[in-house]
Amino acid sequence: MTLEPPRLLEAFRFEAERVLVPLDLARCSMGALALANQFARRFDARVTLLYVVPHPGRERDSQPDGLEFRQAEACLRRLGDRHLRSTVTFSARVRAGLPAAEILAEITDGRADLLVLPLHHRTLLRRLLRRRPYGQTSRDVIAGARCQTFICELMGEVNWFKRWRNGHGSLRAVEGEN
Repeated sequence: MTLEPPRLLEAFRFEAERVLVPLDLARCSMGALALANQFARRFDARVTLLYVVPHPGRERDSQPDGLEFRQAEACLRRLGDRHLRSTVTFSARVRAGLPAAEILAEITDGRADLLVLPLHHRTLLRRLLRRRPYGQTSRDVIAGARCQTFICELMGEVNWFKRWRNGHGSLRAVEGEN
């Protein structure tokens, strides 16, 4: 039995002031933003949308720069402006480094109370062949998170970088398009 988001959130017995939602903008599901809306409304929480530019050799404390960082921040702001409720206070953060390490660092630095971790649906065949339901980054984040973690497996995704680079300004893309 699957619970609808409002009923699902009634089951939570804790308070969250800061909700962190890490997104992969190359495979972003709108379901993660719908959940962020629900949690923000339920807890009157501030939402941080996070994108990590994968860069294994980057110094952890160095500041992001360059076109990819500006594009990522613009994408996060557009997503927040258009898909989070107007009553939701949100910020867009871009970090560089190993995704799992940077997500865990943002939990600490941003003092997140709740991590909404969107996981991308893997086909049954991929699950059987890999014998693990989630990728290594997700497993590392789940194991290292020092806050409440809501794991949501989402189907359907949109490559926002590709859509905006090709001049599609609309954020009403159908999930599953690439």
